Amino acid sequence: MNFNRILGASKRPSSHTLHAVQASTFGIIFAALVTFSACKEDHHHHDEPYDVTISFLEPSADATLTSGDEVHMEVLFTSPGTIHNVKVRVIRESDQADVFFWEEHVHEESGSYEFHEHLTLTSTDHEAFTIEASTWDHDSELEPIVLTRAFHLHP
Repeated sequence: MNFNRILGASKRPSSHTLHAVQASTFGIIFAALVTFSACKEDHHHHDEPYDVTISFLEPSADATLTSGDEVHMEVLFTSPGTIHNVKVRVIRESDQADVFFWEEHVHEESGSYEFHEHLTLTSTDHEAFTIEASTWDHDSELEPIVLTRAFHLHP
């Protein structure tokens, strides 16, 4: 008795079909691994406040720099829990333009994250700048924790 005829005479899949199935299976497994290794919100309980302290190590308060000098930006974020989202930007006060912008989901479980970057600014006029550091939890409806520091650039 020929079972292929009884069961609908199914054909054996071609090697092209097998490769497509294998690629699809690999893609599904890869997506699942990425999802499971991504940041888990349960590291921070939403009934607990998101408590992060931001400290500027550099530039010093009301620092005065000369055009062409390197601005040393060093910001320390500390928390008894996980630090999630961090943003640092430098704003030119005359037109509120961002002259530097950095944002990342750092997911630092140690409770300490240090941002360290250098920026060279030039100007032919006296300019006022503000460096703004902020952090927030996964819940985007809550206000971020923000700290600012002013500095000046001379021509």
